[in-house]
Amino acid sequence: MIPYLKIDLESRKQLVHRKSFYRLACLACLVFLFGTKAFADVQPKHEKASVSPAASLDIDHVNLRIDRYPLDDEQWVWTEGWGHWQQYFPDHFKLGATVHIFVRNTGSEAILIQKIHLDGVPVESLTTSPQKVGPVIWHRVNPEVIEPGAMGMVYVRLREVPKASITLTLTTAVGQKLSTVVSAANRERIRLGHVGFNHAMDVAYVYVESDSEKPFTVQKVYLDGMDLTHKSEVLESPSHHGLPTLIEISLDEPLAFGSYHCLKVTTEQGASAMHQIRVRDDQFRMGIISGQTPIEEYHAKFFNLLYAMHGHHKAWDADSKYAKLGFSLVRQAPTAEKVKAMVDAPSGRIMYTNIDEADAKDYSYRNLPVFDRLGTSVMAKVEPVMKMQRKLDSHHETTFIIDRTYSPRNWLDYGEVADVLIQDTYLPTPYHGYDMAVYPNTLEPLLAAVSPRPAHMMFWGTMNTGTLPRRAPTPQENDLMVHYAVGSGIKGIHYFLDWNSFPIVFEGGYYIGSPRIKMLWKQMGRVNAKLSRIQSLLSIGHRYDAVSVDNDKLWARSLLCGKDNILVVLVNRRHHIHANTATKGAIPHIYPVNATVSVQLPQWFSHAKAYEVNWDGIRSLEMGKNAKQPFFSIEGLQTARVILLSRDKQILSKLKLDPQQFAALIESEKPDLDTNTPSLSNVMRPDASITLTDVQSGQLELDVTRAEVLAQASRIHSNGSLRLGLGGIKGPTRKISEGRWLGFSPPLSGGGEAELVFKFQSPDPLTQVTATLISQTPNFTYRAHNVLGISVNNQKYIEDNSLRVKWNGGAFGGEKLQASIKAQKGQLIKEFYVRVQMRDPSIVTSDQATNILQSLRLNWETKKN
Repeated sequence: MIPYLKIDLESRKQLVHRKSFYRLACLACLVFLFGTKAFADVQPKHEKASVSPAASLDIDHVNLRIDRYPLDDEQWVWTEGWGHWQQYFPDHFKLGATVHIFVRNTGSEAILIQKIHLDGVPVESLTTSPQKVGPVIWHRVNPEVIEPGAMGMVYVRLREVPKASITLTLTTAVGQKLSTVVSAANRERIRLGHVGFNHAMDVAYVYVESDSEKPFTVQKVYLDGMDLTHKSEVLESPSHHGLPTLIEISLDEPLAFGSYHCLKVTTEQGASAMHQIRVRDDQFRMGIISGQTPIEEYHAKFFNLLYAMHGHHKAWDADSKYAKLGFSLVRQAPTAEKVKAMVDAPSGRIMYTNIDEADAKDYSYRNLPVFDRLGTSVMAKVEPVMKMQRKLDSHHETTFIIDRTYSPRNWLDYGEVADVLIQDTYLPTPYHGYDMAVYPNTLEPLLAAVSPRPAHMMFWGTMNTGTLPRRAPTPQENDLMVHYAVGSGIKGIHYFLDWNSFPIVFEGGYYIGSPRIKMLWKQMGRVNAKLSRIQSLLSIGHRYDAVSVDNDKLWARSLLCGKDNILVVLVNRRHHIHANTATKGAIPHIYPVNATVSVQLPQWFSHAKAYEVNWDGIRSLEMGKNAKQPFFSIEGLQTARVILLSRDKQILSKLKLDPQQFAALIESEKPDLDTNTPSLSNVMRPDASITLTDVQSGQLELDVTRAEVLAQASRIHSNGSLRLGLGGIKGPTRKISEGRWLGFSPPLSGGGEAELVFKFQSPDPLTQVTATLISQTPNFTYRAHNVLGISVNNQKYIEDNSLRVKWNGGAFGGEKLQASIKAQKGQLIKEFYVRVQMRDPSIVTSDQATNILQSLRLNWETKKN
């Protein structure tokens, strides 16, 4: 068995300065370096058994990656939805490590690595399984069969940081054994932070990071063992401590999409960075878990990926709409048959997924101690399927979604398992809280764990009527989420989801899909268009902390996107989501922010121009005069902005959108309802009343969609827009009968309400009056948010409110409210008021009617003779 070093939270607090960016990793490494005598002046040792030259395998490089956790201990408290006594963080969180071994086939025959031993013990017997906890969490050889001249990578993920040297032995199918002693000398001191490619995949953008603030000088660059230093332009920033070094590699021939390669960077100081990378082009993925929405509408909203969580295992269809419109697909493929159905898809058009939220599945392994279950699913479920997918399809990526169970260790254990890791973070929901800071704080450790792999983020883009706060994000909240992710260095975004489950209940309620939440859907399309303009920059960009602000309420990050472009992402931090209530949900408040933003340019970056990137275009931005530290002012920022500093004279032409797709976006924003009629004026007519002329009938129906009826109201008031409209809405569940309707559009700032008051008089005394309001929610925002009240003498309204905890189906057809009042003993009713209040408590805003009224019915009883 392997001896381990245990690092508890208090020791970290006492021994490490909290402002050190990688303090936990540094502490682990210091103890690792000096904690045992065995580490003094240890050098890596490789032993190679004799073997036929035709089947010869060499160890090129051995690396021990100790986990990085770049947040302060008290900066963020991770929660997993467990009881307080079960909280994994901070009491049980500790760092682990991964051994990377890079091998090269120097012979003339393909070689299969058949076995891995750790200190003489088969690694399988040390690996965690559903039956036992082991010191190894997962292991992999990729590829298992290494062709002549090619390289491969061996991963062994360790539960804890080893406190003494360990020996790993690889055995090939022909009996060759290669042993290496892994010690402090193999510790990763620099690493590849990100590796991106241009569209043609003949230029690689490599960002090299250091564990410390000490500068380093690049010496050599190798790709699959080939020296490409002469093909590499190295752009270092020695004056910026802790900033990455950029290496641009110009290749003689493009690399194949999906191909694996081993990239190595050496330095004059002796440290080396090496990792296995997978080639992909410069597309920034924008996906959604798709539903019944026509695929043309997804295309109009600039989505380029459709995610299927279940089913959908049909073969790739080159004649389909999704193929012709350029969509990529995320598909589950748990069997060889399903992979073979997709293998002929063009490169980059398929991503094979695996089990959903593997870390959450780990919690279900009841035979293991609760805090040692994390990572069990890798070898039990995930890796066997991905191994099959890699073997059968060499040019499509693997992916899966990670939840937040066992945060933040879950990202460290799963970070290198998939080609692309997707993290789901759902706000505003009870799953992940109501604090928007969850996004940047999640992405700090997540991106450190996956590097140099890319990571994607999945957002909450729906509503579930059974889960508090029973609403989707507002358009403003979604804008904040996306820009937090993009500014942190994420390489793709996804939305959960476009499903409409009514009348079937899922997870306690009905799912209402994104396209039916009109203003959110509109904003999704616009932010997708914005990201599409800069996707070639985002795909090659890496965090480069060169931006500063004079207002701590403005979150600012910068991305270095090759040698010619720097993206600055600004997000307003003056936002707050009030705690949810049983009736109104969590309500967001956003306050505008002002600031001055400065950018410390690297020495080699000069003669740049500034632009603001918007969904509908690019505009020039005036900068301050300091050439090396330009600055610009931000005033009244509501959500987020993206600023581009560019030395590329052709950049504006590169940021253009496809005109036909952009035209489709504009067309998709047209309202479902005809709202061209003038808004009703606010009026107060206290003397206006309606006399019940036919008292004996006991009933009256007022058509509130007619101007002559509204003219009889004693009060009309709205802080939004109250309009009469014409026509119906397309769709089987949304159809409104032909004719006039009265619709309310709240102000886009939120918090809208409208009020109608009718005064009634009866020549004959009444004993009871009942009012019934018929309304609809045409665009599936939430439900009608109406209140119907009835009162005698304009006092003590008896009300019926449609905003209830239990979903009443208001968005799927007519909604009926009913209020009733009886005469007090010894009194009779001769005058009464009916009040209709139409509200939108900032759940979602819309540029068309969020609910509509159709009729107000009265029923009454007279005194019996």
